[in-house]
Amino acid sequence: AQAEFHVYVMAVAGGAVRQLTSGGSSEFGPAWSPDGKRIAFLRKQADDTAEIRMVDVDGSNEAPVTMLGSVNSSVNTGHPLSWTRNSEWLVVSAQIAGDGPAALFLVSVTTGERRRLTAPPVLSGGDYSPAISPDGRKVAFIRWTNSSWQDIFVMPLSGDLAPVQDPDRLTDLHRLVDTLAWTADGRELIFSSANSLAGARFLFRVPVAHRTPKSEATDTGIEGVDPTVSPDGSTLVYARRNIEQTSIWRLEPPAGARGALPA
Repeated sequence: AQAEFHVYVMAVAGGAVRQLTSGGSSEFGPAWSPDGKRIAFLRKQADDTAEIRMVDVDGSNEAPVTMLGSVNSSVNTGHPLSWTRNSEWLVVSAQIAGDGPAALFLVSVTTGERRRLTAPPVLSGGDYSPAISPDGRKVAFIRWTNSSWQDIFVMPLSGDLAPVQDPDRLTDLHRLVDTLAWTADGRELIFSSANSLAGARFLFRVPVAHRTPKSEATDTGIEGVDPTVSPDGSTLVYARRNIEQTSIWRLEPPAGARGALPA
């Protein structure tokens, strides 16, 4: 039988890995709340839909939030969940039956209320990997702009998390884009990308503002996926995958260059 995936935690300094969840089906897409108290994740259902669930960081008080439509748990859809800064809402990528391509929705963690954020073109492959900016006023995401590649879009949000305008397209790369993360100052996005599905993933960075009209992405030379930047901007964490294993890496700048992630 195929092995199921579950959610684990480990101290940044290293040490023992602790299993948080143990459902009867695969669990994926864990996202740590900004207040540091809870972890949201998705549990796959038999019909390929998914349930958003919540668990305290000590493994207690696991509870359902709401059911979603189809959510693809493959590595190529990136992070399906992102918390808002007030720890009250999640942005999730999901495909609702009869409602077009996958789109982004706001979901209340207390009531399960759902609000649509994006409406991708019918002929697009949909919107994935949402990432709320450090100031909470923008959401970045990946859209399948072609059957062979994706690009990064950014959409401003109002104070009550409503879309302010249509999303701005940030890149035109003709490449696959897997996952993305904001830098701590909100000025750039770090993302993983490859030329093909079988190609090695490398981390790139792209500025969010002052683009003309599409930003130039910079290859950092770091092989990896699933980038995450610490809130103070001092550490970049990412994963590397090969046939044999997945490993987690941490990159910190030299003393005196705090916040200076690799260019």
